[in-house]
Amino acid sequence: MFIKDIIQILETGDEHEISHVFEAKNIADILSQSMDMQQLSAARKQIKITVHPIPTIRVKCNGRLLSQAISNIIANAIKFSHHDGEVIIKLHVFSGHIHVLIADKGIGFESGKAELLFQKFTPEGKTGTDGEVSSGVGLYLTRKVIQNHGGMIAAFSEGKNKGAVFTIQLPIAN
Repeated sequence: MFIKDIIQILETGDEHEISHVFEAKNIADILSQSMDMQQLSAARKQIKITVHPIPTIRVKCNGRLLSQAISNIIANAIKFSHHDGEVIIKLHVFSGHIHVLIADKGIGFESGKAELLFQKFTPEGKTGTDGEVSSGVGLYLTRKVIQNHGGMIAAFSEGKNKGAVFTIQLPIAN
């Protein structure tokens, strides 16, 4: 996100005030931009990013904000993965929505704490496997962006050291 967007949300608490222009964009392009933002981090930890075939689907979105939100999920997957790990990205189309799954085999989290990850300044924010710091607002802002796009985001883990899966659901553009 751009700094002004973050400051606006944190100061007002009103994520609806973010200015955005929505247009139909190919999800493959959005995902490509998101991955490009994280290539250096992945290379530093020798994390392999595996992308399963991406359908040519368009979503109505603000491309800048949506690619930044997805990039944040990829960044977290890298941050909480060990060296030589893997981040897997899959897309599925179901019932008029595109589902983006981003999975890692990193440190995971206790299953009952998934919702806490999306709170502003959550105490659940952790240090990454290489000492990377967490701001405590990344997933909060990511959820707000996804919701402003008519979507949903959820997190799943089978427990500590069992990885995590983040699922983003977005409506397909008409």
